[in-house]
Amino acid sequence: MNIHYEVLGSGKPVVLVPGLFGSINHLKDRGWVDLLSPEFQLIIAEVRAHGESDTPSDLTQYSLKHRMSDVIAAMDDAGIDTAAYLGYSMGSAIGFGLSEHFSERFNSFVLDGAHPYPKDLSWVKNLINDRRTQGLIPDDFDLTPFFSILDHEEEGTGVDPTLVQEPCFVFYGGKDHGINEARQVARELPNCEFLQLAGLGHRAAFEPSDELVPVAQRFLREHA
Repeated sequence: MNIHYEVLGSGKPVVLVPGLFGSINHLKDRGWVDLLSPEFQLIIAEVRAHGESDTPSDLTQYSLKHRMSDVIAAMDDAGIDTAAYLGYSMGSAIGFGLSEHFSERFNSFVLDGAHPYPKDLSWVKNLINDRRTQGLIPDDFDLTPFFSILDHEEEGTGVDPTLVQEPCFVFYGGKDHGINEARQVARELPNCEFLQLAGLGHRAAFEPSDELVPVAQRFLREHA
């Protein structure tokens, strides 16, 4: 399994993992690399079926366990023992898993757009199918691996938030589907800051903004 990652910037290490369909280029385009790389060493991992990483045909290879292993493999290859973690959507779900199974590798977690509880992601599948119908996704693009990821995500991560000891910063769009669960996990995490971005949906909540960026940067300065 070939997993692609890049190391950018300098400073304390921060592992970044984007959401479903996301890539290193998406994080660059959204401005996160320019915002964070002057202060932090960014290790950006593209988990399987994303970016330039391999896409296995065996659909059992998309479990949370496998995607967590992709992140740890990138850290090991880059020689990073411990780091802060920043994940969005799918990357956030992976972060919750890492907080239980690899807590010794992370100083803190910044998590957006996901929670550890079981969820109904049929709306995501419908959205993807609608985009294909609209011609926004090529007919020959194989969506099967991504739907397999969503099937695993619906089960939740199985993490008990009350047992997570590392500092966490959870932010969420006020119009996102999981906002109530986000409030719940923020209450249950023993050492958590929570920011609700009023009026924003799933994707918009991860766009750099005057409300979000200073808080995220301050959190990472304190806990990376």
